[in-house]
Amino acid sequence: MNPLTWMRENQHKMLVFFTVMLMAGFGALSVMSTNVPQNAAPKDEIVPKPAVSWSKGTITDIELMEAWRRRLALTVYREKLLAAAQQIDPNYTPSENVMLGSAASEDVPAQARMVETFNVMLLAQKARDLGIQASDDTIDIILRRVYNVLSLNDMRAIATEVGREAGMMSYADFRELLKREFLAKQAFMLGIEAGLPQNVNPAAAFSYYCRINRKFDCQVLELKVDDYLSKVTETPSDSELKALFAEGQYRYPTFDGSKAGFKIGNRLKLQYFTADTSAVLNRLAAEIPLEEVRAEYDRLLAEKDPLVYTPPPTPLPSSDLDPANFLKNLGGDIPLNGPALTPPANSGDGTTPPVVPPTGSGDLDLPPPVPPTAEGETKQEAGGQGESQENSGKTGESGENAGGSGDEQGGSGDEQGGGDGGIREFVSLSIRPETQDATPPATQETPPVTQETTPATQETPPVTQETPPVQEAVPPVQETAPAQEQPPATAATTEQAPAEGSAPTQDPSTTQATPPPAEPKIRTFEETEQEIRRRLAGPKAMELVKVGFDDINKSLRVYRSDDRIHKANPETEPAAQPIDFAALAKKHQLIFGETPVVDQATLAKTNLGSIGGPENSFANQLFGSFDRLSQDPFAPLQVDGGTLVWITEAFPARAGDFDELKEQVVQYWKMQKARELALADAKAKAGEVKEGQKLKDVFSAAVDTGAFSWLTSDMFGQGLRISPVTGTDRVGEEFMETVSGLEVGKTTTAFNGDRSRVYVIYKTANAGQTDEELINQFLTSVGSFRDYPFQVRSVLQQREFQAGTKFVENVRDEYKVNFIE
Repeated sequence: MNPLTWMRENQHKMLVFFTVMLMAGFGALSVMSTNVPQNAAPKDEIVPKPAVSWSKGTITDIELMEAWRRRLALTVYREKLLAAAQQIDPNYTPSENVMLGSAASEDVPAQARMVETFNVMLLAQKARDLGIQASDDTIDIILRRVYNVLSLNDMRAIATEVGREAGMMSYADFRELLKREFLAKQAFMLGIEAGLPQNVNPAAAFSYYCRINRKFDCQVLELKVDDYLSKVTETPSDSELKALFAEGQYRYPTFDGSKAGFKIGNRLKLQYFTADTSAVLNRLAAEIPLEEVRAEYDRLLAEKDPLVYTPPPTPLPSSDLDPANFLKNLGGDIPLNGPALTPPANSGDGTTPPVVPPTGSGDLDLPPPVPPTAEGETKQEAGGQGESQENSGKTGESGENAGGSGDEQGGSGDEQGGGDGGIREFVSLSIRPETQDATPPATQETPPVTQETTPATQETPPVTQETPPVQEAVPPVQETAPAQEQPPATAATTEQAPAEGSAPTQDPSTTQATPPPAEPKIRTFEETEQEIRRRLAGPKAMELVKVGFDDINKSLRVYRSDDRIHKANPETEPAAQPIDFAALAKKHQLIFGETPVVDQATLAKTNLGSIGGPENSFANQLFGSFDRLSQDPFAPLQVDGGTLVWITEAFPARAGDFDELKEQVVQYWKMQKARELALADAKAKAGEVKEGQKLKDVFSAAVDTGAFSWLTSDMFGQGLRISPVTGTDRVGEEFMETVSGLEVGKTTTAFNGDRSRVYVIYKTANAGQTDEELINQFLTSVGSFRDYPFQVRSVLQQREFQAGTKFVENVRDEYKVNFIE
């Protein structure tokens, strides 16, 4: 049978058959897709977890890590732009950073990367709420300004290259990321400027200078907050405690307890070596031979070192810079070319006639010009004496010639006193302001008398020009006044020409009192011997500490290596041999110590954790890098040159629940109430100190602090920190600011750094250098009002760090930020 004929006859059956087979095929595929495992699909699906909650919503850890990945690509983009620019110009450097800060690398723990990324998002939102905008043109302009050797097409090409590696990001994507970076940077800079102006005026610079150099002497009475806990008789309700817990559930405890924080933070167990620098320094200082100390004293004295030699105060050029008026006039401008001089009223053109009487012919026998010297001022004043002779010149022809030629000599005097004459003249006039108009009328008749006495007087000018500049202390025009008041015989004697090299005689009644020159202060050898010994012993002490720390580092490296090998193959490799820390401490004269498991707040209250001050303490630095450091136990960290620390165990942070932390919530509530009671009692005690009494007169438990400054540095010069104060514990900025603004003889109160104590403070005196000495020292070290001393710049850096940290904390509080994990 023909196949086509058969298909026509059975087409209905064939259609049914193929339909059934097709349905069976789909059913089989469905069963296979359900039962057969798929290699491409992940076994465990990643579930996003809330990482940060704030007033704008909740952000998951996946979203933050994606945002970090894009910031990392932006960092690579910026590096590629710089590399391309340096191919065109090898010396090219960007004029500014287009990012708030480079993104953390992949080896940084995830928690740190998420916090860093969220800070950028938070600050960018703050900028938008402040009304700051960033358009596409804004970013294009910034890029062209920063990378000005590259064209916009070059930047687009590099964006395409980097974007291909980072997941097909385009130039438009990079521009959007740069908008966020730009906004975050603008908000951060505004926050710093609000806390610390960028252009610090001279008065503020002097204030910062005094934080290191001005000293105070006080009496303090300490009140411990813990002593008032038993006086808290109230009992909080559960609803009150739960509200307090909700406020601080995801916040870490703060150093000063000012905000509720109940999150169980990262905790560490530490071991450390510390150098007893004082003992080592004293021992080494005592071993230095006396001859070496005397030789060092002679060298310091020859070089005028501040340890033994204090220069006399620099004379202030104007009453505007007088120490008494310094603080209120410090912001004014200092004339650099002297004040504007007003011509005398009896002179037509402001020039000054000479003191030399005219010759018979009406001509002057002037000396040849001499180069400008320190005597230029004297010569100029000699010409200035002609002012008093101008009226006498009107009595005759010769007088007129004298006046006319006096103009020439006065002009010559100006030329001879050139160079720094403007500044010198300014100083001179500020010392002798009455010179211009203080000439007695009798002086106008002196030239005729002098002319009639002897012709030899005509040769006086050359002699006068060589006379040492002793005339600078008293106006020369007053010299002839006594001659008119003396008897004739005496007058004739005084009118003789002075001998060469001699100074004109002066009447004490017309001479202004000149204070004796200030003498430098030189400390004796006996006064400075111990300080010199300690200075000489300092490098030796540092070298001993370095040798000891190098030996300990070697032992730690061996232990870490053996421990890693053992943990990798515990069955075949032996355990690492423990280190004999006691033997190392004895060998290198160091102190060994270890801590229990501590959190950041607890560590910050110890001597080890408080190194660096409250704002930049070692505890803050250590826990700020917890994720990275905790991954590498027994890795040593050197702190302030005299302490070596390493982590032995680490416990990551977590958020607890109310039942678990209820006791901590109750304790925080009671501590806040105890602080209120302690402060009230301190204020009451301060009120008991009456006018004319000292704190110790009323409270025998009060302690004399001795002299202390606001800030200081340690023996190794490692930055600034709050100075230790006798009779106190962990004082902070509040205490120092209170003492600095307190008047001598007054009493007030202040908390310490962690608010665990309240102090009643009585200011005994401003110790150390006087305000006048500090002002002169500051002016000497400034150079110019835009080039402040290193000490001022150090304080400014510290203040800028504090201002930036405080601003970010305030923004977090404003947006109710909680880091959940």
